Amino acid sequence: MEEKDKIYIAGFVDGEGSIMINCYKPKHKERKAFRGRFEVANTNKPIIEYIKNRFDLGEIRQYKKRSLKHKQAYYFQIGKQQEIIKALEQILPYLKIKQEQAKILIEWCKLRRSSRRNYTTYEMCLAKKIQKLNIRGC
Repeated sequence: MEEKDKIYIAGFVDGEGSIMINCYKPKHKERKAFRGRFEVANTNKPIIEYIKNRFDLGEIRQYKKRSLKHKQAYYFQIGKQQEIIKALEQILPYLKIKQEQAKILIEWCKLRRSSRRNYTTYEMCLAKKIQKLNIRGC
């Protein structure tokens, strides 16, 4: 990817992106699990396609429309740990607002890479740290 694309996408991610570690309860399991996720959403499908094509990773999906008044929204997402690392490392130097979240998610993905073991205390701390950074209105 060209530098100008990395810079543009980083700005777009700062404004319209989500870099997170979600907690969820898998089906048929008693304890909670976590997953890293990197998403960019917008109502302009060509810009979402541009981002996906530059990374050459992830997938594009569309949100269910809330009402006839709302425009159709689309999102590009990456959920695979190796792909998250690859994508975020390309734009990391250019992120301004979400650089800390990106660093945490990269580290978490590297620690969890193809791991089926229990979460360590440190991995749980990273998940809490990124969740705290993502609180709205602070």
